[in-house]
Amino acid sequence: MRKLRISIITLSCFLAALIAASWWKKDIVASQLINIFSGEVVIQELTGLQLGFKEVSIQEVRLKSSVNSIILLEGVKIVYPFHIIYDRDNTQKIELSIEKLTRSMEAEDIVTKAHIDEQLPENNVKTSNTLSLSALSQSLTRFLPGKISVKQIVLDDQLIGGPLNIARDNTKIHAETPLKHPQFGELNLYFEAFLGLSEIKLKPRILTNNSKLLSEADITIAKLETDRWVLNSELVSELESIAPLIEIFEPKASSTTKPTVSGKIIATTAISLPDNLLSISSYREIDIQLNGNDLKTTIPYAQLNSNIEAQLSISNPIKITLDSLFPFKPRHIKGSGEFDIALGTDKNTNTPLLSADFSSSTSATSPELDIEGTFHLTSANTIVNSPLYLRHLPALPIDSVNGDVAFKGKLQLSSLNNINSPEVNSFQLELIPNQTIQLDISAPTSGKNSPLITTGLHQSKIQASIKDLISITGDLTNPNKRDIKVEQGSLTATIQGSNRDSTVQLTASGIQCHFSDISACNFELKTKVPQLYERARELAVTNLSSTAKAKIESNLKGQNFTLESIKVSGEKIATKTLAADRVNLDIPTVHCEITEPTICTLPEISSQFGIINTKQFSLSGDLNFLDSIVTIKNGAAALDSEFNSNNLEIETSEKYKVNSSAKGKLSLQHNKLTSHSQIKAGAIKIDLSGSYDLSKSSGGVEFSVPEVTFSTDPSLNDTIQGLPLNIVSGRLSAGGSVSLPPRSKDSIHVSLDDIAATYKDSFATGISGDLKVENEDGHWITPTPYPLSIESINAGLPVKNIQLSLQLDKQKDITLHNFSADFLQGKVTSSALIWNLAEETRKSIVHAQGISLEALALETNSENFEASGLINLEIPIVTGPEGITVEAGHLQGEAPGGRLRYYGAFSPQMLASNPQLKLIANALEDYEFQTLEGSIDYPASGDLQLQLKLVGRSEAIDSDRDLVINLNLENNIPDMLRSLQASRDLTETLEKQLDQ
Repeated sequence: MRKLRISIITLSCFLAALIAASWWKKDIVASQLINIFSGEVVIQELTGLQLGFKEVSIQEVRLKSSVNSIILLEGVKIVYPFHIIYDRDNTQKIELSIEKLTRSMEAEDIVTKAHIDEQLPENNVKTSNTLSLSALSQSLTRFLPGKISVKQIVLDDQLIGGPLNIARDNTKIHAETPLKHPQFGELNLYFEAFLGLSEIKLKPRILTNNSKLLSEADITIAKLETDRWVLNSELVSELESIAPLIEIFEPKASSTTKPTVSGKIIATTAISLPDNLLSISSYREIDIQLNGNDLKTTIPYAQLNSNIEAQLSISNPIKITLDSLFPFKPRHIKGSGEFDIALGTDKNTNTPLLSADFSSSTSATSPELDIEGTFHLTSANTIVNSPLYLRHLPALPIDSVNGDVAFKGKLQLSSLNNINSPEVNSFQLELIPNQTIQLDISAPTSGKNSPLITTGLHQSKIQASIKDLISITGDLTNPNKRDIKVEQGSLTATIQGSNRDSTVQLTASGIQCHFSDISACNFELKTKVPQLYERARELAVTNLSSTAKAKIESNLKGQNFTLESIKVSGEKIATKTLAADRVNLDIPTVHCEITEPTICTLPEISSQFGIINTKQFSLSGDLNFLDSIVTIKNGAAALDSEFNSNNLEIETSEKYKVNSSAKGKLSLQHNKLTSHSQIKAGAIKIDLSGSYDLSKSSGGVEFSVPEVTFSTDPSLNDTIQGLPLNIVSGRLSAGGSVSLPPRSKDSIHVSLDDIAATYKDSFATGISGDLKVENEDGHWITPTPYPLSIESINAGLPVKNIQLSLQLDKQKDITLHNFSADFLQGKVTSSALIWNLAEETRKSIVHAQGISLEALALETNSENFEASGLINLEIPIVTGPEGITVEAGHLQGEAPGGRLRYYGAFSPQMLASNPQLKLIANALEDYEFQTLEGSIDYPASGDLQLQLKLVGRSEAIDSDRDLVINLNLENNIPDMLRSLQASRDLTETLEKQLDQ
């Protein structure tokens, strides 16, 4: 080592180093020792220098290191300083004392630092590349002062030490100082060294204030040959005791909460060293062994509002063997242990977030790490309620989570030769089945009528479990293409809504995932809904289930989601207005591109339903959707689709049935549903165009029925089964618009042209006319009376050439204005015939003139009655809840009268016992009347009551004298009409009428 040059600058640097021989600042020894503690040091200020032969004193020295620490030395004294000049072999007598050493940190001023760097001259001190262990040992023995003392040491606001005493007795060095810290208490630091020519022994110790040993190291460095040494060391330490020492070397100016460590560690080391300690490439045969129990560290993590606490226990010592340190050439690494990771804020549980066992016994060129453990999700509640979780997953807030997930795996690491950038080459992870996880979630919703709220699923309990082992493997050897695969396994989950009436069960099986440049997951998804209740629409779902094959793909452009072979079946779906049983859906594929906006395409949807019931009708059959496109943007959904059905059966509450087919287009945009379609039932086609606003629950439909031509094949009954009315001839068209809820100006119009229809055993022909009804203030009315003509009606007796004008008003009165018809060769008229649809009582007057008794006898096919003559009638008709009744109607014959022949009406027994009846019977067998008059009553029973008075003559009694006959006749009209209907062939009679 070269000769030392004495100067005040080198002396002050010595004081700043706090290590003996600091005046060797220009020497490599001092330089290295100073930099260990404070980085490169420059003197900022020196005051109060006093020189004497026996003593040198300095009032204050201020130094600044390159790591922005300020070191202030106060009250510096050196006794016998000039022994360094005239008695360098007697430095044992030199004594160095410092009253106070203070270190503080200051914030780095980038501008000032840059300015200082510009002003500093280039360092002209040539640093040697050699730090000889032999020379260092000898230099400390020769030049270290015999006594060094620092009365008080203040390293920061919390770390206080002193007095520091260092004493050297030739080759032996002893140092000690107390150190106080509010977190770790009062510690005593001791250091002993023996600096021999062929052997160096070092022994640092840390004790408590009551002399309990916390940390101790025994280091022996033995010389093997001229330039080689062997180091053997053993360290036994309570980690908590060395934390203050870490702060000496790694001060943190602004940290209020610092990491902590604790636990006992035992480390042994054997290294073959070169004499030049800086020749790292010459370090050989390095053996390190670590052992310890309950090693703990606490790391603050602000984004979780928590401390991360880790605990490590070593079961079998961790052994590391290196062939060289630089280049780094490890030979093997082995050992095993267990560790726990917990979050410090959850004081309600002692369960860690993660507990695992690990082991390794592989070569360092191809190291492997086996791990097996459990995630205890009860301890994850701190995470799911943290700002970090809520910021990244705001759409899925979790109130609480419970359960365990067990796993085991293996990590294949890159060679430890690449210690500067170690990587995982591959890994294997298995999630163990039969573990249950429970989540309480509160999903965000857009309004009180959101389906999530109304079904109670916005606040749900989810129980999930792994049913079959899930295997995850990863190949990470290529940094540009990392492959991760998930194979096998199945998951199940049950979602229970807060209202207890909504339950959803999910199963994902056959999971196959591949994560690389293009990531994809395939699995089979099964869903079962035992019950679901949506209160806003009173929707109840029972035993709804589905199966599908799912595929999720992700690349740089976005994500794709595909469902294939979708089958949905439901036992019952009901609302307050309808109920659907045995609903089935078949969807070959659904493909979604999850971008902005998200677009889903459904080429085909096939649905079959057993029956859909409403109060008015039931529906069964199938309905298919084609080329459907669903678009989701900013949370709003839009739909475009075509649909058709080849088999729709509608049955009304009156048991009328219609078999129909349908086709059309459907669109949903901005919460508005629009449709254009055509329904075909037999010969009838209905074109519909409508819209419905889902947000306002209102809409309407326009429809038209193009002209339909009826015949006996097809007839109306071929289209609508069960109708008592059948249209067998003629043409019909219709159209209109209907709103929901009904609105004014809604209208329906029907055009009839030469319609022939049957009703039970009655028929009508030649019905023609146009009818229109409109909604006015909630009432369906006809704007004006509409003319209607009917060629004939035959309910047993024929009525022909019927003319009328039909009107419907707000009082629900159907009025037949200007009614006229031909009946039995006479004329029937009425200015107005009224029927109230609400069955309120209405009265009308019907007049009949010139009704032929001869025609009546012919039409009734009476075998014992013949008549001639004409009669006139005035019939007051009452309609209401009892149907049609007549009270006090009047009948009168026209002059000159007529003839009656009524015979065989009485049995011989009746005539034998009643001579007067025999007289009348004989008179009626051939009776010519001059006058005929009487009254008519027709009660609700249907029995027509006639009270008649006839004045005339009979050849059988006395042809020269008038005979007055009073008759009370009674006949049930419905029975008579049925009898007349039964006596004819309806089809033949109708065909004859149509031929006319």
